[in-house]
Amino acid sequence: MIFIRASDFNKPTLIKLSEFSVAEWWIRQFDIPREHSAPEFSNVVSIGFDFVDNGQQELEIQKVELVGAWFSKETLYLTVLLLWLCLIIGEGVIRFAWFYIDSKRANQKIDEMAESYRKLEVEKQEFEVLSTTDKLTGIINRNGIDKFVKKVFQSNYEKSQLGVILFDIDHFKKINDTYGHDVGDRVLQGLAKLISANIREVDAFGRWGGEEFIIIAPQAKQENLKYLAEKLRSCVQLHTFEPDLPLQVTISLGISMVQAGDSFDSTLKKADMALYVAKNRGRNCVASNLDY
Repeated sequence: MIFIRASDFNKPTLIKLSEFSVAEWWIRQFDIPREHSAPEFSNVVSIGFDFVDNGQQELEIQKVELVGAWFSKETLYLTVLLLWLCLIIGEGVIRFAWFYIDSKRANQKIDEMAESYRKLEVEKQEFEVLSTTDKLTGIINRNGIDKFVKKVFQSNYEKSQLGVILFDIDHFKKINDTYGHDVGDRVLQGLAKLISANIREVDAFGRWGGEEFIIIAPQAKQENLKYLAEKLRSCVQLHTFEPDLPLQVTISLGISMVQAGDSFDSTLKKADMALYVAKNRGRNCVASNLDY
């Protein structure tokens, strides 16, 4: 509370908050400790005016204004605007962070899928190699030959320049029975390496089954095919397969050329018949389908 003279209201009067005090009767009545007897302005909800003396008095208060540091409307609006702006920016940052995290996860998923696809492709290629490769000799197997033939016969390649050499090891069963299957396997492996080293890169060489092998020679003529077959026969006859064993290995070969309108099966059948002729001639020789 504070006492103000009536004459002070004749002009604008500045009242400092430090001039306020707590009524003595209030302090005595409620036994307020000294440290709590000063005015407290942290929670002022109203300001009142009253008259000390009884009697008729007339007083007109035109305006009460609090003077000091406080928020203006402009400052308040700006503060609210800044708060909303911060909220919007914060939400944008959070949304961007979630989008970035989702994007990273999506990219990681894509990378994982790409890696899985790459591994599948590698496994597919490895499986294709395994499915077309003879495990013992390392050359292509019958399945590999079939794929090569399909590729050639489905192309625009001139089929009349395609030759087939079908051959097998003479008396191979006797080699197995006499020296064992380990020696027989080494003979097959050695033969595959020897033949591979003496044919062209464009030729397809594979194991047809058991001790029987096949060569498909693109861009070949009858005389060249016969020369190649004779060359291979001689290489095998002169080669030492088992230095520690008195083992002589020879092969019999049948050759044929694809004629106009022939399929691979018909050409293979003619090569097989030529091989049969070579065996009947005493083995270790070359026969052509044109010889009979």
